[in-house]
Amino acid sequence: MSTVMDKIVSRQEQLLELMTAWQKPMVSAVSRTAAMIDARSERLPKLPNLPFMSELPTAQEMIEAQFGFAAKMIDTNKRFALDLANAVDGAAEDAAEPAKAKPAPKASTAK
Repeated sequence: MSTVMDKIVSRQEQLLELMTAWQKPMVSAVSRTAAMIDARSERLPKLPNLPFMSELPTAQEMIEAQFGFAAKMIDTNKRFALDLANAVDGAAEDAAEPAKAKPAPKASTAK
């Protein structure tokens, strides 16, 4: 790996560590807030029972579906980007090679 790529990878790893570091306290804060709301839920108005509510996906199902789709999109775009890079590399290699002389067309013998 080049020095530039080493620096890029290092910065990416630092970003991931930073994200992980703030996610844990965020989950903890949301969990405590949800517990407080649950403890006082008897004071809140009751939501109506709607017939279609049972057909809606759970938050976990939506998250799994959306991240699964995002992963497929990233894989597809990665393949596309690599194909483009290979096409450019191949074109550059073709341009670097001397052009082969094409045979001259044969003279027509039709009269």
